[in-house]
Amino acid sequence: MRVKYTENKHVYYKRNPIIGERRRDDETVLIDSETDAIIHLNAMGQRIWECVENTVSKERIIENCAEYFSDVPHEILRRDVVKLIDQLVDRQILLQVSEQTYPVEKAE
Repeated sequence: MRVKYTENKHVYYKRNPIIGERRRDDETVLIDSETDAIIHLNAMGQRIWECVENTVSKERIIENCAEYFSDVPHEILRRDVVKLIDQLVDRQILLQVSEQTYPVEKAE
């Protein structure tokens, strides 16, 4: 059974360095350089991918997506973002990093 860590707001995420990115118009495609798997991202996936350009917390990802998708009710957006983060971690597109490894984010 897989343990889900995404409910812990002190977990941070970063891009897996083996994942390449191609953008064309409004489309983002990710390429796993080890398996040659191709992943097409929807709008939510694109936003999450942009958020994790630097190591970032789950809460920061949710906040960023809430600003971008302001017409989506917060509870629905939160559920969808957490679900998609879990899927991206399961596919090793995103990597989980503990808060001991990265300092707490500072407000801008």
